[in-house]
Amino acid sequence: MLNNLLLVGLGAFLGAISRFALINELKKRIQSSIPIPTMIVNISGSFLLGLLVGLKVYTSIYFIMAVGFLGAYTTFSTLAVEAVTLMREKKNGAFFLYSLGTFFGGILFCLAGWKLALIL
Repeated sequence: MLNNLLLVGLGAFLGAISRFALINELKKRIQSSIPIPTMIVNISGSFLLGLLVGLKVYTSIYFIMAVGFLGAYTTFSTLAVEAVTLMREKKNGAFFLYSLGTFFGGILFCLAGWKLALIL
């Protein structure tokens, strides 16, 4: 149990740093009224989680990568804050595009990762 907690903690540490670095780098490159950097992180995390689950990685790799890294890398709370901010700023089109794009994009990319795992 302690080993699994340490693996999750290490993965979460690396996932949070990766999310922070990637979002900040993407913000420098992408100018948009929609929070595309967070959307990219959440959708790519969904893809990777789908891939891991599809590969049936239920060992220490699952704890460090799926629970730890991807748990910290993807961020529902940031998605929620950015969506509410768009709504409060009356950017309705951007709000719906961001919310639906992240939700359905996440599901589609999770499915794509899972399908990829089946053919690997």
